Amino acid sequence: MRHAPPGPGCSHSGICNITEYAREVCGEPRVTDIIGGLHLLNPSPSRLTGTGEYLQSLSLQALYACHCTSLASKIALAEFCPAASWVWALPSLQTNPVWSRSLS
Repeated sequence: MRHAPPGPGCSHSGICNITEYAREVCGEPRVTDIIGGLHLLNPSPSRLTGTGEYLQSLSLQALYACHCTSLASKIALAEFCPAASWVWALPSLQTNPVWSRSLS
């Protein structure tokens, strides 16, 4: 049975926790894409590093870091996931809310 991914939302409980729960519930270890707010507006250096290392371990094809993720966090995470395609939603730019950047 195929399952559709959930729609974008905010990762209040942590993107790592949410991803691990989804893997458990779906019985599928592979994660190809993540979309949503990563709840990293002003993370501590250790939280940002831990999240980056976790995302790196997934070998994502794409990471769509949306609302509640600061530009500084997105740039830092790009260092951990250089092979992923990125779509960075910048809600403060209402005239052009999406900036696409492919790092692959």
